[in-house]
Amino acid sequence: MKYEKLLGKDKQKWFDIEVTIGNDGSLIERYRHQLKVLFSSFTEEETRSLERILKARKEDFIDKNSRITKKLLKLLLLWRFIYRNNLLIIGEILSIYETGRALEKAIFLKLAEDLFEKNKFPFNVYAYCAFRKLGSPTTWLYFHSNISKAGIKQLLNQQAVKSLCKYLTFHKKQRMALRIPEEIGDKILFFIAKSSEGVLVRGQKHNKEAQKSVYSLLILDLEKRRVGIISRSKKEVFLVHSYLKTKIFPDQLLAPRKDVECNPRDVFTNLLAICQKNPEIQMHKLDLKRTNLSHSPNLRLRSNDGRPINDAIADLQNCYKDIGISDLKSIEYSIKGQRANVYSYGQDEWQRRFLNVSSQGKGNLSEEEILEELRKVLELDIKETRFVIEKLKTQEIIEKILRDKKLLLEPPIPAYVEKLVTELVKERLLKTPKRISKRICEDLGCSTSSWVDWTCPRCGRQMIVLGEEITIDLRESFFNKELVDKLSEKFTDFEIAKRTKQRRLKSKSLIHVVDDKSQVAFYIVTLINRKDISFLRALAREGPALIALCHPQLKNRKDEIVGLGAYFLELSSVLDALKKESDSGDSLLGSIFSQALTSQKQQTLERIYRNLKDSEKSLREKGKEYEEIAFEIDIKNILQALVPKVVRLGSEYSGQSVPDGFCSFYRERFNKRYLFAWDAKFSLAKKYRLTSFDFTKQKKYIKWINESKEPKETGNLWIYAIVSNFDQIDNYKTVLRKLSRWKQKPRNCKILLIEEKILIELAGWVLNNWVKILEKGPEISETFFAWIRSNEREKSGRWIYCTGIDWVSLKSQLEALV
Repeated sequence: MKYEKLLGKDKQKWFDIEVTIGNDGSLIERYRHQLKVLFSSFTEEETRSLERILKARKEDFIDKNSRITKKLLKLLLLWRFIYRNNLLIIGEILSIYETGRALEKAIFLKLAEDLFEKNKFPFNVYAYCAFRKLGSPTTWLYFHSNISKAGIKQLLNQQAVKSLCKYLTFHKKQRMALRIPEEIGDKILFFIAKSSEGVLVRGQKHNKEAQKSVYSLLILDLEKRRVGIISRSKKEVFLVHSYLKTKIFPDQLLAPRKDVECNPRDVFTNLLAICQKNPEIQMHKLDLKRTNLSHSPNLRLRSNDGRPINDAIADLQNCYKDIGISDLKSIEYSIKGQRANVYSYGQDEWQRRFLNVSSQGKGNLSEEEILEELRKVLELDIKETRFVIEKLKTQEIIEKILRDKKLLLEPPIPAYVEKLVTELVKERLLKTPKRISKRICEDLGCSTSSWVDWTCPRCGRQMIVLGEEITIDLRESFFNKELVDKLSEKFTDFEIAKRTKQRRLKSKSLIHVVDDKSQVAFYIVTLINRKDISFLRALAREGPALIALCHPQLKNRKDEIVGLGAYFLELSSVLDALKKESDSGDSLLGSIFSQALTSQKQQTLERIYRNLKDSEKSLREKGKEYEEIAFEIDIKNILQALVPKVVRLGSEYSGQSVPDGFCSFYRERFNKRYLFAWDAKFSLAKKYRLTSFDFTKQKKYIKWINESKEPKETGNLWIYAIVSNFDQIDNYKTVLRKLSRWKQKPRNCKILLIEEKILIELAGWVLNNWVKILEKGPEISETFFAWIRSNEREKSGRWIYCTGIDWVSLKSQLEALV
């Protein structure tokens, strides 16, 4: 400004209320002429009052020849301030109820008196005008504790001024400052000023840029004990709410949870009925989101030529049926000449619809009046209410919370969702949310905190959640335990147990299921993350039947999971069935897994038969490219035809001191399970030789089988065998004799040497009698393992060997069974 030196420090105060008159002399003279017009309308009494306030004659300010003084500049700036704002709104805050020119003069005299006699700038007027123009916050946060109004005011004044704007500046990367907190009745208004582009002020020689501030408004309503913010930035609203809840008023603020289950049609009908119940309210426009026309165009009705819009709405009834608030975009109303817009926005993840009211240039007075009429008709406050169009089903909720992993608490989650979360936490299916949120009694004097009780266990009051979000995480171990208990009750023909397996250096809790009749083994694996899919892939190489319970975040990898041979189940559907099983005894869980077990059992038997056929042919027709790995796989496939639960260790533990595999078989006589472990030795020339180095390795293999958790869970080691395509046994005798006499070997374990020929013959016999094998699998496997270990076999010292010549003896025993 040209005369900014005259204003001194007051210059910034005028900028704070967004008033400037520039530095162009001709522009100042124009404003002075307009001031002269105002002064000319003053009565003698008003003139005396003005001259008393200014301590000078009014002609000293309006005469063209009078020089520009600081007092004249203040008068011009004050007049500009009044001119830029609505006179009626200024009259409200100053309690002046005149009209027309009388109102303008009364306001000028009142503000001039404050400015020149009390040096009081019209900050409160500016704040009230801004408040009236902006409307009211979309979301209020309420104080739920017994903190006093004075305490609220003191904390906000102290803490907000200190650090709120620093917090916003850091997170929004934009300089922000808190200005002119003003009290208006029971409301305290804090202006959060954000630096923006400068505004050009006209000058004599060149224009000058004056910094202009854009404000957000923080409102403390002491009467209703609530605080809110008006801002166009959703991020800023979130940041301010977060700071208020966590830093200034910890454990004392929260958004109200006011969910209302509604009939969308009835709500829409009641919205249209406002005009009928209050003649002062008129409808001017109705916007709807969809019609029954092609491509679903938007529909807008507007009053025209004095024809009531209600007539147009009546004409719609035949072509537009069952309109609800989900179809509504906005309805424009007017009351006392001021317009307000009722609009719906969004349908959040919980199928809730939001309604709001915004004024159109006239501020929150018309907004409040329309809101009051809505309260009468709908019997609720739409600025706080969330209309529940349709409740989500339990499985939909579980799938969503598992997928999101974090539930934001602003706006609050529905009560039925929170109740389900507390029930799942109580049943130990979900981990207890920690650190970032807590669930406490609404009476802070009770000091009860609980994630497993719906109401306070001490006083019976409502429990409320404080924090920004709830973490959701499956308690996998307890989930498996609960699933084992339920499945064991339903599937008595299966042996079901919770196990821990390690693959690729990853230990994981899973469920092991064995069919008593066919001995087909199943693994039920919960897939939570990508590493679990790698775990499943490693498990699939062993050939067991797999049932994958897939986390919602992995649903897009269904084809990959199914490609591994696993039966795909959604984890959310299993959790839902488990929950219903606990609540009402619903049999949904049984039907889900009955289908999965039947399907996987059939697929497993088909795969075993197919692999057996390929391996039998492979062993008989060894070509020049046949190698030891193929030999290990073929032995495993033959054994799996007898005992479906076979574990091949070679691929998973490559480079470690472990045998090639083991399997578990049942002995009915002792009602126990025993282990058969083997190490394959293959030489295309049949000239394999065991050395002292092999003796050390074999000891390690036996020790691993005897001590490791995984094989020990399935039985005790009863047979340890070296399977080879040997021609002569001389190259094996020394090592086998030492192993049989080794003192650390399990006492009842027999050491064997088995020639591949007997397994080839066994494979051919199984293929020819496959149907009988399915019927009497356990008996046949028990006979085979008892036979190779029996005293009927040829011995060399304390170890036993089985050759192709012995097949006749074994075949006769097997034929007797079928």
